[in-house]
Amino acid sequence: MGKKRPLLGVIDVLLLLGLLAGAVIVAYPFVSNAWVTQQNQSLLKRYAHRETTAQEQSLKAEYDKIVAANQTFQQSGEQLGLSQFDAAVSDSRQLKVKRDDKKLAADTIAKLSIPKIGVDLPVFANTSDWLLQFGACRLNGSGFPVGGKGNRPIISAHRGVPNATLFTHLPQLKHGDKFYLTVGDHKLAYKVIAKKTILPTDVHALKAVPGKDLVTLMTCTPYMINSHRLLVTGIRVPYTKQDEAKQQFDEWFNRLLPWLWVAAALAFVWLFCHVARLLMVSRQDYQLKLTTEPNSPITVRNGHFGKKRVFIADAQGQIDEMLPGGKYHVAGPNLKLKAFVKHLRDEQFTLK
Repeated sequence: MGKKRPLLGVIDVLLLLGLLAGAVIVAYPFVSNAWVTQQNQSLLKRYAHRETTAQEQSLKAEYDKIVAANQTFQQSGEQLGLSQFDAAVSDSRQLKVKRDDKKLAADTIAKLSIPKIGVDLPVFANTSDWLLQFGACRLNGSGFPVGGKGNRPIISAHRGVPNATLFTHLPQLKHGDKFYLTVGDHKLAYKVIAKKTILPTDVHALKAVPGKDLVTLMTCTPYMINSHRLLVTGIRVPYTKQDEAKQQFDEWFNRLLPWLWVAAALAFVWLFCHVARLLMVSRQDYQLKLTTEPNSPITVRNGHFGKKRVFIADAQGQIDEMLPGGKYHVAGPNLKLKAFVKHLRDEQFTLK
């Protein structure tokens, strides 16, 4: 019978805990962002089908609604307001908010896609500290994202939110990169033409430019300091078949991403259990029992490169030895076997 020891020693437990903690630390930001992305995809689907099951009519109605809102805005002379965004940046309570998909869907006016940095976000009609936790917001006092010369929506989002990427990677955008807005049944493409860093009080830098169809993406900078605002401005360009194909691929990948993380999580669980079992097996002794030619030597090697042991069969050709659990290659006269522990509570090796 095998010599019984504790299934796991202190070092084994520490090793497993370290493996688990490391996996959680590495995976958390990716899994969390994938979860938020999945929630946003569901939110965008609600937006597209809101108020009716007839999709084409719904999408056209959504676009007409936003166009009307933009016309009202143009006539109102409303001034740009950075105060809501500035307050949200400095609000220490921002991590204590609760998601309400029904309200978020009601506030959604567009979808923003930035393939270069993997962004696919809802755009909300106004800016508030609550809305900024879940997507991008149209800056109060700027145009609505419906295109048109002289129009310049300012779309703002956070950087550094613990459970979502949002605009964290916005500084990676370069001149010539494209981003897209989907408003009802209209898809608008914009090409980056300018990047600029301003003070939070510089409202002049956000004003519309007569004769130009622009959209500006805004976030705080430097990262985690938030003393300035980064502006990435794009000009309207034709929406092409290549753009459509890119959009479709990004949407497909965003739907697939949570399932990839599920697969990765299952693979890690298997690896964790496998390592734990190997550690437990290695702490027990098991009986190696076999029959070969009388008085003949056999060699036993742990794996392909482990230490080699030599045992001599007795006059009846019996080998009966105790070895630590593991996988062994057994070789002798007319003999080539693998010895392994099939079940943790077995008392002897299985031979195959």
